[in-house]
Amino acid sequence: MIQLIEIGPSGLPDAAIEASELIQSVCQANQSLYQKTGFHPPWIAYLAQRGDDLVGTCAFKSPPREGKVEVAYCTFPEYEGQGIATWMTGQLIAIGHQTSPDTIITANTLPQRNASTSILEKLGFNHVGKGHDDEVGTTWFWELAPGPE
Repeated sequence: MIQLIEIGPSGLPDAAIEASELIQSVCQANQSLYQKTGFHPPWIAYLAQRGDDLVGTCAFKSPPREGKVEVAYCTFPEYEGQGIATWMTGQLIAIGHQTSPDTIITANTLPQRNASTSILEKLGFNHVGKGHDDEVGTTWFWELAPGPE
């Protein structure tokens, strides 16, 4: 069973965990994100834990703006191909729809077919054009209509 653990405003998880260098890096990046966007639960970052293992991370990149909220997700390399990113993204969708049913959930991917585009398609997102990400440049932009599926 997988569960989400909130990454708090200090950048530390809400649970006692053993933090590898990768986890420390993820938490520091989210602390920096909170400094830019604020800490507004549930529109925050999470670690995914399965048993004793941290298997990925997912987040809302900010609280909703102009009726939209962007999600991001990453399965840690040794756990890829096990459906974890799909599960995490599904959890973000559920949180988003439950908290703000009229909000459109968005995502950006690299501009090519890959595992991430397959996840978004499986979850009902539509590729609606090009987007931009500060880290990767031009992206494919995806939207999921508001409300329960």
